[in-house]
Amino acid sequence: MASFLITVHAGRYASQSARSALLYARAVIAKGHELKGIFFYNDGVSHANALTLIPTDELDSGPGFVELAKTHKIPLLLCVTAAEKRGILDKTQAAQEGFEQYNLASGYSIAGLAEMAAIASETDKVVQFK
Repeated sequence: MASFLITVHAGRYASQSARSALLYARAVIAKGHELKGIFFYNDGVSHANALTLIPTDELDSGPGFVELAKTHKIPLLLCVTAAEKRGILDKTQAAQEGFEQYNLASGYSIAGLAEMAAIASETDKVVQFK
């Protein structure tokens, strides 16, 4: 079986692309392939903002990624630079910047492009959703 890395560049609720990435990830797992991680880049980091409230009548792929990651132990990685530009901070970053609160949703972790490249170098296929 093949190994995959998925990158999500689209926002949490802005396009069908993020929803397609989630469905693709589920299909990869259902076919017995290995999903080594999902890397969120550009507006894709919005999936990890714990303070985002999406109306119930709108599609929201955020919880789907978290459920998939918990069930199958798949890392959900955010580009550190893209996250910081969009105000998404983990506990350590928030403390360093003097903020009392942080907004990184549970299940996600901050990473760099070097970490994404390391995973990609050990992966058969990298699939991007923009």
